[in-house]
Amino acid sequence: MYQQLSVLDIQKNKTLLAVWKFVSSVHAGQTRKGINKTGILPKYTAHLFRVMEITANALGDPVMVLRNNELLSLLSSALLHDTIEDTVVNTPEKLERALIPL
Repeated sequence: MYQQLSVLDIQKNKTLLAVWKFVSSVHAGQTRKGINKTGILPKYTAHLFRVMEITANALGDPVMVLRNNELLSLLSSALLHDTIEDTVVNTPEKLERALIPL
């Protein structure tokens, strides 16, 4: 059964939370194309979170997946997947430098 996640679910993983805060900051102000059901342009970060959520669900119990440090790179990649093409962190080198403190 598919389980929706919230930011509260990732707060238990310090690194994943740091990646979330990073993508939230570099995608700040960006919106997705198209209007959602409420008539509002959705924040771009909702898309990034949803990709991570879908990935976690595909691997089993998503809450348990979020706690599995062996899957941290995969979940982080889901959150970061549009960073290079859609932000000022537009090269692999810039992304690596930005993520080193994490």
